[in-house]
Amino acid sequence: MKRLEKAFDSIKTPESWKENLYKAAYAEEKITVKKRMRMPIKRAITVSIAAATICLASALTVGAITGMFNISDIFRIGFSDEVSADKYVRGQYQPLNVKCENEKFSFEALAFMGDVDETYTLLVARPKTDKVFDNMAIQVGVLENTFDDFDGFATSYILNGIPETDESGNTVYFFNVRNLPCCALSLDNSDSLVVRIYKIICYNNGCPGYDEVNLKMEFVPDVTVLSPIESVDHMEKVSINGNECIVQSTHISDYQASIYITYEIPEKIDVNSFNKRRGDRYIRDIFDLKSENAYLPVAEECPVKLVVDGEIIDFNELNEEIEHYPIDHIANIYEEEGVVSLSIALNYEPFTFSEAESVAFEIETTSGETKIIKIK
Repeated sequence: MKRLEKAFDSIKTPESWKENLYKAAYAEEKITVKKRMRMPIKRAITVSIAAATICLASALTVGAITGMFNISDIFRIGFSDEVSADKYVRGQYQPLNVKCENEKFSFEALAFMGDVDETYTLLVARPKTDKVFDNMAIQVGVLENTFDDFDGFATSYILNGIPETDESGNTVYFFNVRNLPCCALSLDNSDSLVVRIYKIICYNNGCPGYDEVNLKMEFVPDVTVLSPIESVDHMEKVSINGNECIVQSTHISDYQASIYITYEIPEKIDVNSFNKRRGDRYIRDIFDLKSENAYLPVAEECPVKLVVDGEIIDFNELNEEIEHYPIDHIANIYEEEGVVSLSIALNYEPFTFSEAESVAFEIETTSGETKIIKIK
């Protein structure tokens, strides 16, 4: 062990890494020692000389280093993603080792996780040059490989990285990629997913520098790691703030709880010219939202409340990647048999459905009564 301790004294690496590196190398050294005990003395000495070097090198491989990052804290603190952090701690994820690179960066897909409504792929990027910059972002999209016209379907979005220090004191960048637009997966899915990186953005003093790229990583998702969701179709009519609406369905996933409501637009409009600003106006009018931003309603003020065990659940904060994703995830307009409707999703903070005793959406109707959509 003295040889191992001496080797570690010479490593130029952050102090925060040395304890974990030593533990990994020590564990491998113990395995080597057990093997030596069954060897002839002369061969055991030869193995011993190489053992410290080998176990130290193996502890410093990318694979081993990846395991030494505190991934759960990266999810929890870096991405404010408590759900994925808990899944990682419980082992409810698929380990990945899929890579791509160019002359400036190498990317690796580390883990796939989620539920059947929401899936994520964790990436790490390692700069390969000495170029210094303040932060990094990528333009990324994820789609199943069955699409022939990948670029036509895989609308991409901008995602900021979370910087972390690696074993050599260098900065690497983690990305929690929401697999948009291919986010939901069926439990019998057997198609591979393609993570496509279109652009690398490096920031210096707040100013972005862009590199157009065409990098991709492909893997078959292990759908056995995905949790099921609670989904119920309702199709119940309800009058909200003078607007006749239909509660279509509710979805309770690990990442958020959602209620889907449709509203038939009485005025004649051109679906092709409908824009997000008009959608926001309809949302504010229907739900009488006090906030100027329709994405940030106040749970207590909205006539549609999610109540779990007597407590009102807050609305889910708008995630940064959703904000940059060009497909409106809250309001969608469509025309069917000459009737134009607005489909609205109200998304609430996640909770543990299995531990809840009562779950219900309570809707304040135009008449002042409360319509209860009971889920549990």
